[in-house]
Amino acid sequence: MSELKSPATFQINQFIKNKSQIEFHLINNEILSGQIVWQGRELFHILLANGKEITLYKNAIAYYMQV
Repeated sequence: MSELKSPATFQINQFIKNKSQIEFHLINNEILSGQIVWQGRELFHILLANGKEITLYKNAIAYYMQV
């Protein structure tokens, strides 16, 4: 099985700068949609589409994409 690669840090910084809508598919089959506000080494802080803010561990994400 090939390993999924996440976007480069530069691209994630562009998502933040442009306030891009991102769809996060989690390892528990849940899907979250929102904007990345900031990122840490192990975390994303996300402003969800419903206005709530959460901090999400990157290892909880199966994959994500810009929508």
